[in-house]
Amino acid sequence: MGIPIGAVGLDGHGSPRKLGALDLLPEANRARGGRSRASPRRRRTAAALAAFLALGCSGRLPYPGDRPDTAEVVVDNRSSTVSIATLYLVPDRGARRRLGNLNLGERKRFTVDVTEATLYHLLADAGVHDLVSREFTLTGGDVVEWDMHLNRVILREAGRVLR
Repeated sequence: MGIPIGAVGLDGHGSPRKLGALDLLPEANRARGGRSRASPRRRRTAAALAAFLALGCSGRLPYPGDRPDTAEVVVDNRSSTVSIATLYLVPDRGARRRLGNLNLGERKRFTVDVTEATLYHLLADAGVHDLVSREFTLTGGDVVEWDMHLNRVILREAGRVLR
C-alpha cells in the first residue's frame, strides 16, 4: 500500500506539507520530472504489440470509400397482373439466386450478397409466363428497384439514381 496523494508529510527541511503525485515516485524518476524511461526491451514489445494490433484490425475496419458486400433488391408487384411469382436474381455468368415469392399487390425488399460487380437481370417465374427485367450492373451498397407492372428498373448507386 502507498501513501495517499494529499497526505501530509515533511519536506526536505522538516516542514510539514501536502504530498503530491511526484512525491510518490522513486527519487530517480522525481529528478527527471516524473517521467520514467522505458527499457529497450519494453519499447520493442510495445512496438510489436502496436504493429500486431494494427495488422489484425486493418482488414476489418470500414473506410469511407469502402462498399459493403450486400445490395438491396426491391420488387414492386402492386400494379402488375402477375398473381404470384418466384423471384430470381440472375447474373450474367453463373447460377441464378432465388430471392423468394411475391404475391399480387406486394412490394418486398431482399438483401443479396454481391462479391463482384457484374451484369444481372431479375426474373419473375409466374408458372405460365416469365417476366424478365433489363440488365443492370449491381455492386455492394446499391439498391435496385423493379416495378413489375412497367417492367422498369431503377438503380440507386451510392445516392445517385441511374435509369
